[in-house]
Amino acid sequence: MKAKLLICAATLLISGPASAWLLTGHYYPDATIEFNLGDICDGARFPVTPGSCAGDAANPNWEVEIVTAMSRWETATSLFNFTTNPADGQAVPGICDPVDPNSIFFDDTMCDAGAFGGTTLAVARTLSFGSGEAVQSDVIFNTAWTWGAYDGARADMSPVQDFRRVAVHELGHVMGLNHPPHTSAIMNASVSDVIAPQPDDVNGLIATYGVLTTLTSPDINGNTVSELVSVRTAADGTISGEVRDADTGTLLRKMTFLTSEFSARDAVVLPDQDGDLNPELAVLAIRKSDERAVVEIRNLAGAQAPRLIWFTAGLVPFRMQFLPDVDLDANDELAVLMTDYFNVMGARHLVEVRNAFGLTAVRQIWFEPFTDAFDLAVIEDADGDGVREFAVLLSQWVDGKGYVEIRNAVLDAPGDPPSRRYVWAGPDMSVVMRIAAVGDADDNGTPDVAIASRRSSNGRPAVEVLNVVDVGGLVGVNRRTIDFVAGYRFEAIAGVGDADGDLVPDVAVMTRRTSDGRFRLEVFNASLARRSIWYSSGFEPVAAVTVAGDIDGNAVPDAAVLLSRRTDGRMLLQQRNISNNAPVTRNRWLSP
Repeated sequence: MKAKLLICAATLLISGPASAWLLTGHYYPDATIEFNLGDICDGARFPVTPGSCAGDAANPNWEVEIVTAMSRWETATSLFNFTTNPADGQAVPGICDPVDPNSIFFDDTMCDAGAFGGTTLAVARTLSFGSGEAVQSDVIFNTAWTWGAYDGARADMSPVQDFRRVAVHELGHVMGLNHPPHTSAIMNASVSDVIAPQPDDVNGLIATYGVLTTLTSPDINGNTVSELVSVRTAADGTISGEVRDADTGTLLRKMTFLTSEFSARDAVVLPDQDGDLNPELAVLAIRKSDERAVVEIRNLAGAQAPRLIWFTAGLVPFRMQFLPDVDLDANDELAVLMTDYFNVMGARHLVEVRNAFGLTAVRQIWFEPFTDAFDLAVIEDADGDGVREFAVLLSQWVDGKGYVEIRNAVLDAPGDPPSRRYVWAGPDMSVVMRIAAVGDADDNGTPDVAIASRRSSNGRPAVEVLNVVDVGGLVGVNRRTIDFVAGYRFEAIAGVGDADGDLVPDVAVMTRRTSDGRFRLEVFNASLARRSIWYSSGFEPVAAVTVAGDIDGNAVPDAAVLLSRRTDGRMLLQQRNISNNAPVTRNRWLSP
């Protein structure tokens, strides 16, 4: 199993411009970690450890201070759980061996990563698989600094560094948070007067260990306008759904899913499955105790009628898609992209399909081993056999090359050759991120897929639109590449149909300007015509764009984007015309 080492450091830097939370890309699937604390006060095994942990103002007990830092995260959010063990962590002091337990200690180097550097206070080192699942973490404090433990302004205790707030910061790295360039967050790269997690930090954890998304639903209140469904995880771990009329913003229903023992991963709206004429909302979650995947389904109108669909144990879920009945058993289906990390063939991925209602009908579609999986899309029948197909975005362990593997959504008949095809990202695309099904963008009779990547040559985000079937003996022909300007990073991608009425499918790509955190939505044809929609500064996009049809009656489709206000984490659902920057904007504040 391939793994990569991520190193995050808290450094003394000049504060940057305002922006919002950033992520390292790794996470602990069960949202918990146990740290062995035996090293943090062990001056015999770690001779450079300051003091003797007496526990007074001049000689703090570092073990107690670590627990205090953990408690500040657990006060701010229940999305992640820290536990401790009094035993030693490192078998060999100062050696960050991934087979050792998670440990925290003082040292004058960053283990095998070398010297700290002149401005580094501490580092959090996390070992993770390429897909992001974290395996082991160590936190190392730099003994080149004078350490104490205090709250309040840093200037009052200068030049003594506060172990407590730096520990809070490094534990944020362990959970998967990176450095946002603004001082209002504990995760800012520059140590400041902030001593505890802020709403911006918590929103980053929600994005990692919860779900924040907006979906569209068929009309349920009789005014012929579709509804907008926002699904989100709160700081206390509560998973909720909120249904609002897309025209008036009226709150039609609020519902709660599962318990805080579960961490939400994805959500989809389903047409009526149980025969009561009401659309339904399905939320994919992972049970923290054993990483078991489950989907809870509730009606969006009428009696909620909750039901649970459990998926195979031992498989970690990533994404979920709705799949109209393809096995012809009169039941629609849910498709969940999962990974078997302990497969003998090496972290093999599969899409597990189960009926959304009625009789259990389980099938597993396996994809290539020795890869990392990133995203799942359902595409229309591309090979002419009358069956929809799954497109899974993968990257190879051996060289990191990204590609889309396409397989039928039903199992091949015995004796038939496997219906397996590959669409490769371009040679300069070093980091694949997301895919979106976009329909037949080049009008050659075959569906296309859009791959969001980053160029290895200059780090700029780019989107490639390619065919998913053989055309003239070639796969991935008619490749069109849309480059984005320098200074932006990719946030989300979605196929949005023909938004501008020119009979060519459109793709919406959300990017963020790294200089100030402001983001924009760019909508473009596969024929490369594009236009930009800018959103207000001070907000963070927390979900991919959702197209809700022409809500305001101006013959232009509308886009709904879920935003988070950086100052307090308040959620705003904003609707704008998608094909131009017309002044029709509607703001819908969600419930606190």
